[in-house]
Amino acid sequence: MNHLTVHTEDPFSSLLELASNNDVEGFKQVLDRDASSINEVGLWYERQNGSKKVVLEHRTPLMVAATYGSISVLKLILSFPEVDVNLSCGTDKSTALHCAASGGSLNAVDAVNLLLSAGADLNSRDANGNRPFDVIVGPPKQPGMQTTLEELLSYNSSEGSVSDSIAISVNSSSPDSAAQLSSSENGLPYSPSGSPSSLAASKFTDMPHICN
Repeated sequence: MNHLTVHTEDPFSSLLELASNNDVEGFKQVLDRDASSINEVGLWYERQNGSKKVVLEHRTPLMVAATYGSISVLKLILSFPEVDVNLSCGTDKSTALHCAASGGSLNAVDAVNLLLSAGADLNSRDANGNRPFDVIVGPPKQPGMQTTLEELLSYNSSEGSVSDSIAISVNSSSPDSAAQLSSSENGLPYSPSGSPSSLAASKFTDMPHICN
């Protein structure tokens, strides 16, 4: 029988953790040691869309940063020309745009705008046939953001183009940190080490780290 081994102390796991925490300086330091890791894929704990189940999924640093709305790290990653903004991976075949739409971050609109500006495909489909529009989760504390995300991610199939409103942005004064990820039913992704972010530690300490 094959067993899945997750190495919790390797530099790439640290890179995903730094992306989730929007630690751009720490992220730069890891990249200085190994720039090729910008496009690597690693295991990351997160909830399945529309479910409370926590699962391991393959994710890139771009996907983790998009999920958490880690804007500073997201901008840094997108500055690398070799980054594939439309890469899909994991059993769910999500892209970074799916992650930004479903993450529930207070910075989701900014994250989506950055990805769209970098060429993210609104019409990309995950393993369930869902476009990013179909998996939108808005922050509970900002109900109006759901509508904004829907406008950003709507797809005009007859024209084959995005809606006219992709320049929408949120209040630039809002902090861009991993702690903004919603504590809604969609929940907080976990790192492969089983250690949640600081917000998760305070609100999701009873969440199991491993799911059957």
